[in-house]
Amino acid sequence: MCVVCRESLPCCRCVSLELADGGIEGMTRGVQRNVPSDPPANSVNSAGFASVIGRHSRTSTLLAKILIYYEGIYYAFSSRNKRLMAETYGIEKLTNEPIILATMSPKYSVGRDMTHSDNEIRIMLDAGREDMFVIADIRQVSLSFNNVMLGSAKGARTQAALWHHPKIRKMIFISNSSIVKLAARGLNSPFYGNLNVKVFETPEQALVYCRAQDAIKA
Repeated sequence: MCVVCRESLPCCRCVSLELADGGIEGMTRGVQRNVPSDPPANSVNSAGFASVIGRHSRTSTLLAKILIYYEGIYYAFSSRNKRLMAETYGIEKLTNEPIILATMSPKYSVGRDMTHSDNEIRIMLDAGREDMFVIADIRQVSLSFNNVMLGSAKGARTQAALWHHPKIRKMIFISNSSIVKLAARGLNSPFYGNLNVKVFETPEQALVYCRAQDAIKA
């Protein structure tokens, strides 16, 4: 039985054995053996992405839960990493508009930073008087297929999944990555809670969309 999720699953056994053997570093080695490598650019399609997600969703979700647990302990007591996180992303609420804009720098790490950036956005949403659009500009982030899977699990499958926050009118990503666009389609499935997210290639396009939706609502 897995020491983490108490389920008798091959992927869980691999991760729990690695945890017992080598902690976080061992866990990473174990997950790498169970998560597929990036597919060739000319072979990526929505059907293939859905198939891979289905086969490895339990592993990616379990990894997200473990990372969140250990990140919360480690980074809460590390002033160095607090300074580092301050350099990896910026979040702002646009003046007089129901829009939160998060901009991720090239140093942004899904595994290290996503929990903390999501928490900051959650605080803004909870403090707001109205529902808001959340725009994540991830154009500068180097995202592998595995990182996209991990980000999807952390954003939509964990207990405190930000992307399902009741005050988010629409989750929007800014990226020209084909993998991100395919992942956005995959999020609109029962496994991820049927998230209907949007992907635009520029901040201007995203803002035009948000303002048009706000005008329709008014």
